[in-house]
Amino acid sequence: MADIQMDEEKKAAQLVEYLQGPRRKRKNYVIVATGQNFDVDLSHQMAVFLRKNYTNLSLALPRSDKELVRLFSRQIMLLIIDDQFMPYPELCKTLLEMKTKQKTQNMSAPILFLTDRSRELIAHYSDVLSPYQEADDYIKYRGMNFAQISARIQVVLSTNTSTRRAKRFKLKVPVSAYYLPHNKYVQGEIVDMSVFGAKLTITSEKLILRHRDQLKVHLPVTGHLPVESGDFVRFSAIVRRVLMGGRQAAISWEHLSMEQNLKLTKIVISYSNQEAMRSGKS
Repeated sequence: MADIQMDEEKKAAQLVEYLQGPRRKRKNYVIVATGQNFDVDLSHQMAVFLRKNYTNLSLALPRSDKELVRLFSRQIMLLIIDDQFMPYPELCKTLLEMKTKQKTQNMSAPILFLTDRSRELIAHYSDVLSPYQEADDYIKYRGMNFAQISARIQVVLSTNTSTRRAKRFKLKVPVSAYYLPHNKYVQGEIVDMSVFGAKLTITSEKLILRHRDQLKVHLPVTGHLPVESGDFVRFSAIVRRVLMGGRQAAISWEHLSMEQNLKLTKIVISYSNQEAMRSGKS
């Protein structure tokens, strides 16, 4: 019995020591994903350059789409990817999965594409990932020397991507919002929007918004999402900054599920396409 008691006390002491000890920091990753037909020498040069110059970052070199997807749960600082790593439709769908997963964790890793077919890449990218274009870029690597390529990588890694996580699209969308502090619905207008937030103007009454006020924004989606989605989709939001006058504020989308994030991405793309068509006609 004495031995059992000592063993339990030892386990308890180890548990306390573990809980009181310093927390392990999560590793930050750079991912370099290149296809079978990609230039082997260039792939090797990039790996050597990153290991030598960014010793604080872990390097991952996935060789298949499954290996790449498994890395999406990591804390990614940059994804460098050969645009022939998989066919364009699958590539864009997979990268949207990464963006959506990271968004739920309040992260946003930039993507640097390596391409020699930039026109084709841009066409596919714009259909699926255009809300994220502020953070992402491409290199037409054929004919470039490695010094030029490595300089582009350095620029992306040295830029604070939190200030340019997603493109904001100028819009004019009337919305209804349930305003939690006053426990009532108000009418407003979204005047620009991204997958991370929006600028909201209250139009129905003289209401002074306050920092960290919570809202549920009812965004109209007729013609933007399938019919079964209904007339509007509800997104939770928090006031992040109140503009002078008190009736206009920058809001951020909060507590969105993976499904809601995917819906929001589709809505932003659809709204921006509609607005571009309208501007083109005017």
